[in-house]
Parts: sequence; C-alpha cells; structure tokens
Amino acid sequence: MNIAELKALWKEVFGDSDEYLDIFFSRVYKEKNTLVRCIDGKPAAALYMIPYEICINGKKHILQYLYALATKAEYRRKGIMTELIHQAHKIGKKRGYVSSVLIPACQELYAFYQQLGYNIAYYQNKLVLSKSEIERLCWKHGADRKRFEIKALNIDSFQKMYEKSIWSGKNGIRQSGLMNNFYLEMLQQDGGTAVSILLDNKNTDLYALIGFDNASSRHNRMIVYETNAKNDDESMMLLLTLADNFEFWELEGLGLELEPAGMFGKHIHRIPYALIHPFSDMDIQWNRMDIHRLLI
Repeated sequence: MNIAELKALWKEVFGDSDEYLDIFFSRVYKEKNTLVRCIDGKPAAALYMIPYEICINGKKHILQYLYALATKAEYRRKGIMTELIHQAHKIGKKRGYVSSVLIPACQELYAFYQQLGYNIAYYQNKLVLSKSEIERLCWKHGADRKRFEIKALNIDSFQKMYEKSIWSGKNGIRQSGLMNNFYLEMLQQDGGTAVSILLDNKNTDLYALIGFDNASSRHNRMIVYETNAKNDDESMMLLLTLADNFEFWELEGLGLELEPAGMFGKHIHRIPYALIHPFSDMDIQWNRMDIHRLLI
C-alpha cells in the first residue's frame, strides 16, 4: 500500500498532524489490518483494524477496534465505507475475535453505525469542574489537604504502574506495552504527560494521564484521560494534587471511577462512547467493560 496516499486521505478527512501520522504508521499500522477502497488508482476510503486484548471473567479474548474510518468527501453516501465495515467484520470473525468496537467521531455518526448492527455498549462518565469547584468540594467533604508527592512518569515507569494497577484485574481492555508507548508518545507531543501521586501513609500510588485543551474555551482546560483512582476519596486526592501542581481553570475527567450518588454526582455527565458489534453468542455484559481508552 502507498503509505503517503493513506496519510494524505487521513489528513484530508481528520486534519491530524504529520507528527501523529508518522508515529501511528511507524508504531501501530500493519498492512494486514488495513482495508482500502481505491478509485482511479487512488484511495477513496480506508479503515484500520486494530486488535486489542480484552479480559472477560479472567479469560483473555481479542476484539477488533475499527479506527480512522475515512472517506473522501466526493465519495461519501455511496456505500463504500459500509462495504469496508462488512469486510472488516468477515475478517474479524475469521480471526476468532469476539467483537468489533468503534468510537464515532461525532454524534451524528452513531445512527449510521447502529444501522450496521452496532449498539451503544459503553457510556463515559465525564466530570467537569473548575479549580474553584474542586476547592469547594474539598472543603465541603473535609478532604485532607496534605501535599502529596507527584512526579512525571516515563514510558517504562508508567507501564510498570499500569501493569500492577486496578485496571489489570478488571473486565475490559488491557493495553499492551506497544499501545501504551504510542499513547504516551502522542500525549507528550501534545503537551500532556503521565504522572504518579503517592498517597501519604497509605502506601498507594495513583497514576493519571493528563493533557491540556487550550482551544476549548477562553481558559486553560486540563483533561484527565485515565487514572487508577478507584473511588471518590482517591479521586479527590488526585484532583487536589493536580490543582496544587498545575495551572488550569477547568478540569475534565474522562477516566475517573466515580460513584454516581457520591460527592461528584451532580457534576457527572453520562455520554455515549463506544459501540459494540458482537461476533459470537457469548453472554457478555459489554456495558460493564472498561473501554474508556483506546487511541488518542
């Protein structure tokens, strides 16, 4: 396949940076996991089938993540992407994958994918708080305002924390070292980082993957993409430590394990996220899977 032409199609549709494309095609891309429809010798549409390991009741399976589904504007609404998705499903079933998963690029695409047999199986709990609201919640709930040790993590040290974290023991996606490497490299390129926080006298290490979205509003917004904080108390300690160590006006938490009836309840927005197309008749409660981080 002509990588330069695939990059050009991707950039035309999604507008991602050359740096992102270079890293994706050098770290993640495999020709056997790529489907392309050419017209007049040029790519008109393409998608990427990325295998992810998923743990279900202690047993490992593989699912197929469809990523960067791109069609040139002049060839849309002609059934080309539908054909590619059906072809991807055939390949996934032949390889023994348990399902296909995708995350629509915009709200309008959910209906399109549902027509192809996908169903919303995972909702993301999004927490949005200003720094002053974090302070008020801390005061209201009597959170201990100690300053905890925080440090940046490199790729190797993050992978070690990830492997022993709570995520490794739950039903859901398990990130490989390769995919974590890719994710952190892209996060760092966009000004984000991985940090660890040592909770004093609890012998507990938390990690958080954080980034910044300066274009979201007039003010600087921090985004917490993932953390191994497992309850409201640990989440509060995490948020307080981030507030003490970083400059931001508003925080958006996407990877927090929050209690709907807990201290953050009224600040949580539940939004549709991942769509699942099962390939087998396994009795899987997909809505209880952790599928909150695939690719950035």
